[in-house]
Amino acid sequence: MTELILIVALVLANGLFAAAEIAVLSVRRARLRELAEAGSRRARAVQNLRGNPELFLATVQICITGVSAAAAAYSGEQYVERLSAWLVASRIAADWSQWLAFGVVVAVISFVSLVFGELVPKSLALRSAETLSIAMGPWLLVLSKFLRPASWLLTKTSNLVLGLVQDKTNFAEARLSGEELRILLEEASSAGAVEATSGRIAGRALELAELTAKSVVVPRKRIDALDIDGDLDTAVAAALATQHTRLVAYRGTLDQPVGYVRTRDILVARLKAQPPALKALVRPLVVAPWKMPAPELLEKLLNDHCPMAAVVDEHGGLVGLVTLEDLLEELVGEIHEDDGGESWLIDSCPDGGLILYGNAPVRDVNRDYGRDLPESQQWSTVAGLVIARSGRIPEVGDRIEIAEDACEFEVIKQTAGQIVELRLWPVEPAEPREPAP
Repeated sequence: MTELILIVALVLANGLFAAAEIAVLSVRRARLRELAEAGSRRARAVQNLRGNPELFLATVQICITGVSAAAAAYSGEQYVERLSAWLVASRIAADWSQWLAFGVVVAVISFVSLVFGELVPKSLALRSAETLSIAMGPWLLVLSKFLRPASWLLTKTSNLVLGLVQDKTNFAEARLSGEELRILLEEASSAGAVEATSGRIAGRALELAELTAKSVVVPRKRIDALDIDGDLDTAVAAALATQHTRLVAYRGTLDQPVGYVRTRDILVARLKAQPPALKALVRPLVVAPWKMPAPELLEKLLNDHCPMAAVVDEHGGLVGLVTLEDLLEELVGEIHEDDGGESWLIDSCPDGGLILYGNAPVRDVNRDYGRDLPESQQWSTVAGLVIARSGRIPEVGDRIEIAEDACEFEVIKQTAGQIVELRLWPVEPAEPREPAP
């Protein structure tokens, strides 16, 4: 009976350490900070453990491994021989009694250890992380100091092995891929743990990290600009004609942008008795290479207090323009102004098709209309996708199938070699043909 009590105690001790590990790692940092600021020494002990995860995890693993090994060794010593002798006496598999007894004892101890030493304690710890971590924190902190030499040896050895396989993390760290983070955000939003809008913005922030300046650029053809060597009357006409609040300023050609001019400044200057030169109204503009990561460009615009950037290719030619609003829309979605904002959808068809502008970004069409059109650095708009797939500039009436999204595009309007409007509709995937006999 004493042997059984000792084995049960070892299994429960294993469960206690396993539960403590989960509780300390799961308790909310904000709650710990609140308790610590209120004077809780136990909360400060848990903060110390969380602040040194290598030492904490090494300590817990030493205890769990030691207790598990002790339970296995003691139970094996006490019960394998007894069960083997009983099998021989009962003439049940006498020739294999030792192996059979060993297998039965291992199976029983493993089952009990998994249920009462791992699964149940960890489940309870997740439900009561704060209570258990506060209760166990001080004892674990003392234990970690006592086992510091062994923990140090374990940590250094583990990190050395990780270094041999060229892994720069330590054994206490974990890496989540962007896709795993997206899945976690979706699950948290579905469960209500994260507010839907916050989850959507966080998901878009992960997508932003995969984009470059070229991915969000406003094409060169759509830029409203003026030559700073021109006269003020021409600038006033340009300011009145545009729907934008800023105009790109260039010298000679659009490939030589020198800054931007606010339309408000142009109109105010025109009202003055002695209008200033147009050059005096120019504000500095960020110039960014087209391969610059979108998050880096956003940070640069914010740091430079600049609302827009001219995006150039490797030859210095102007590719287009990226505004601060363009980058923010990647995070929060389309920002519609008083005029209703820009829409890529012209009309919807009863058969589930869409009539789109040719300059509709592929990424926005996928996101807004639930499509799965292929994305690439070689194109950014649906017109670019169609041209890339057909290998030429399609004529009105031409149809281009996109197998990846089980859909087809038809060019319905073209002007001066530029695709203006397209119709997209779903198509049934072709049935695989059986080989001829």
